[in-house]
Amino acid sequence: MYVNTNKLEQIEKLWVQEMGELSPLASQRLAEVLSSLPCLQTLRLDSNHSNLGEEYSFALTISSLLGKVRISTFILFEIKVTLQAIRTILSLETMRELRMMGVIVGSNDDDDDDDDNDDHDDDNGDDDNNDDGESIDVDDDDKDDDGDGGGDEGMSDAGVTQGEECCSTMTALDLEGSLTSKLEVLALDDESIPSVLESGVHTMCPHVQRLHLEFTHEEITQEHVEIIKKFPKTKHLSLKAYKDPLLPAEPPMQVSLDHPLWLCRALEDSTNLRRLSISDITIGDENAGSILRSARRHGQLEHLTMVRCATSTTLDAVASEISSQTGVEITLTHGKPPSWDDDVTVELEEDILWATNVFESAFTVISKNDVLTENGWAREGTTPPLCPLNHGGRGGGGERM
Repeated sequence: MYVNTNKLEQIEKLWVQEMGELSPLASQRLAEVLSSLPCLQTLRLDSNHSNLGEEYSFALTISSLLGKVRISTFILFEIKVTLQAIRTILSLETMRELRMMGVIVGSNDDDDDDDDNDDHDDDNGDDDNNDDGESIDVDDDDKDDDGDGGGDEGMSDAGVTQGEECCSTMTALDLEGSLTSKLEVLALDDESIPSVLESGVHTMCPHVQRLHLEFTHEEITQEHVEIIKKFPKTKHLSLKAYKDPLLPAEPPMQVSLDHPLWLCRALEDSTNLRRLSISDITIGDENAGSILRSARRHGQLEHLTMVRCATSTTLDAVASEISSQTGVEITLTHGKPPSWDDDVTVELEEDILWATNVFESAFTVISKNDVLTENGWAREGTTPPLCPLNHGGRGGGGERM
């Protein structure tokens, strides 16, 4: 395990590996750790397909960080997470980029209960005017809109006061605000797409401008492409075959786009799209030509790049014609995506070791077996007992993160 002993105030990127099942106690400890890192900007959590957020512990952890951390990039890798946990991640004021790779978003029992309650209110016809004082919905729709995205500043004082006045009798308070509108970048792999759509995560990211899709399966399906339509404000779309950053000597996953019509329709419907990048996906000249012609019909696209998409120079004439007609800057790097059939000129073990060191050195890396000292991170058992995070009081005991 690589352990970086940087001073706490210097840590900007934290990678928590081997998290496993995150108990409420471990989740609380994680919150304490994150709160002690004033410069933290990027957080990556790896859990090896374990549940993250059982009994809302992780959601509560993130909620406790509001106003205390400045995380702008959140990376979830091979994790099962609740919808409430995703919602609280998106509520962080400084959140700008969310990356979900191999993530399964589960439903919340409480969300189902809320839906049942909503149906009950609708049946009674008094959803908006609850005279019994048991619950109130405050959506603050009447606050001023300056036209720059609508409500980025959150709920007004009047909206909060309306809720406070009813606290003496109500049993539930639903505050609807634009807590997710600042998210600009969303990256997903094809394993995460189904649960993102099913759980409705896309509805919480209405203002995403950069959408990155990475593919691990052999063929890009209509379901994979349909998600593009869920983010109508996207300006930059990238599609590429997944490549493990720790295995640079290995080629990317072998992925093909055999039915470009789905993608062409999605592109033409994305009227705000300005830049399209496709790399290491087998498309071929004929299908690539269809994509180029859809760029001509789009009318607003400014840049289109295809890199190693199994194209040849026969496509250059089509690209040149479309570029001259529309002004779209088209860049084509011909050739096939790398594969195991190609000669591997790098010693794999040495290359993996080098890449691992480079990749991990970009982060401060810890695991559940590491402890926090006042000088940084260290392997448990090689240092004095755990130093309290507030540098005072009792040392840590019990379950560790």
